[in-house]
Amino acid sequence: MSILDIKNLSIEYQGGTMAIKDISMSVNEGEIIINGTNFWKLDKKGKREFHKKVQMVYQDPLSSFSPRMKIGEYICEPRINYDKINKELAREEAIELLKAVDLPKEFMDRYPHQLSGGQLQRVAIARALAISPEILICDEATSALDVSIQKQILELFHKIQKEKNLTCLFICHDLAVVNSITDKVIVMYKGELVEEIETQFLITSPKQEYTKLLLNSSFDIYCDQNKEISLIEVL
Repeated sequence: MSILDIKNLSIEYQGGTMAIKDISMSVNEGEIIINGTNFWKLDKKGKREFHKKVQMVYQDPLSSFSPRMKIGEYICEPRINYDKINKELAREEAIELLKAVDLPKEFMDRYPHQLSGGQLQRVAIARALAISPEILICDEATSALDVSIQKQILELFHKIQKEKNLTCLFICHDLAVVNSITDKVIVMYKGELVEEIETQFLITSPKQEYTKLLLNSSFDIYCDQNKEISLIEVL
């Protein structure tokens, strides 16, 4: 059963650059109409409920934090806003969410500038999980982190995905991250869908030339040092 369907979606930036051009795709449950619901046909109340089902984790967590809000307030806000629970219960749940992303409860009373990039990203994940979304969209969620912290965050995503059977949509340019965290990959070029492939076949059996060029252009410390590096030309 498909949990997310996108049909003929196009998005154009000012200046004429196409971010997405006539894209259609489906995401199966455990992996965007959500459960048959068309977002654009919803009223204000319906869109509010829709937003509750879909949460995001962004590339730079610090930019989405208010410097005046403590971490505890930040995590409590979605539950208080959407579910109208009292602050005491919201705080108890926030502490449990911090534990779920391997952070101590003492972080509840800290401000964003007192945390590292990796810790902030964990908090962002905890906040996104607070209202039990059906889909978690991760937009370059690890690209601003160093490699060792990336590994920890990816392991955390694996853990959460397994425990909560959560559908995750990763937007990413790092093929190593893509290969380690996804079940299915959609390759895009100039806003157009180039290839859709199961991750297990991405490295060994890519079908489209652009996908092959992407793979060949990735650096690997174990690669043949004498092999000529493939350049991706503008197609």
